Amino acid sequence: MAKYHIEPLLPIRKIKPKTMNILMTSVFFYPHIGGIETVTEYLADEFTRMGHHVTVVTRTSEVGDKTFPYKVLRQPSKRELWKVYKDCEVFVHQGISLNWVWPLFLKRKPWFVVYHQVYYQPGILGKLKKLCSFFSHNIAVSDTTAKGYGLKDVAVIYNSFNSQYYHNGKNINKRDGIVYVGKVTKDKGVDILIEGFNLFKKKTSSSMKLTIVGGDNMQHEYDIFKNQATNSEYAKDIIFTGFKQPIEINEILNRNKIQVVPSVAAEAFGVVVLEGLACGCRMVGSDGDGIAEAMHGCGHLFKKGDSKDLCEKLILSDLQTDEDYNIIQKKAEQWLDHLCLRKVAERYIQEFD
Repeated sequence: MAKYHIEPLLPIRKIKPKTMNILMTSVFFYPHIGGIETVTEYLADEFTRMGHHVTVVTRTSEVGDKTFPYKVLRQPSKRELWKVYKDCEVFVHQGISLNWVWPLFLKRKPWFVVYHQVYYQPGILGKLKKLCSFFSHNIAVSDTTAKGYGLKDVAVIYNSFNSQYYHNGKNINKRDGIVYVGKVTKDKGVDILIEGFNLFKKKTSSSMKLTIVGGDNMQHEYDIFKNQATNSEYAKDIIFTGFKQPIEINEILNRNKIQVVPSVAAEAFGVVVLEGLACGCRMVGSDGDGIAEAMHGCGHLFKKGDSKDLCEKLILSDLQTDEDYNIIQKKAEQWLDHLCLRKVAERYIQEFD
């Protein structure tokens, strides 16, 4: 029998990754509430934890109660923007802002645009932004987004969720109720949800209540849907909580059995889906776009805008056996591990490199 000499393995030398100076723009930012604002904040936080230097530029003037471990420039002058731009190594737009493109004409730097919607806005501004896409490094938050914008040279990096806030309390037997989290607007399908919930109650005689978490920045649509709920047959079982902080939302999600994401407008991805899965909710969402991508087969999809189909999917979710629930939860845990904040942030850094 032949004998082979095996060299001992040398210890792997750890190479400290290069730290970057990252300048990110987000038209809106905390305390303004929205998907892009949240994603920008999560990434800036994680980049900072990884040792990178981050500056966020925003048009939002309000400061709010939070303090950040990085610089937030609110409504900067051209001189202030130029100063931080000169120092940055990568210039990252969370959605193209034409007002902040001009530094690139004076000093060219690696420019990344992260696309968070599904289509360009109509008119001349949309055409200008499409033209810009030929000169930027493009990142889309989903396949839905990449296809919607018609981007050819693009990296798809799914959005993450913050597991520090959202996690499963494992109180499966104590869950009872249906919950919605998000803006209380027509685009988000809140009227379809109220109709579907009333049909569900009528068909099943269930004791479950519907909790609607969130609001409308202009308040107008919020009042319309409160009136719709008040005038519905099962008004006493519909609760509006208004805006809540992530810790409070986590508690609410862990008390409820089913989370619904009923958007009527096209959605690029849907971080709220990830948050619901992380909290152990049975998911029901509208079909055909980024909500289905975010759900990744871990829930039921209903026909967008169809309250009757929503009712049927609520019934299916309610009747789901514990065995089926556990199978889906294991699948969801694997999916969420793939989208943890550190892994998503590392993918961004790889693109920047």
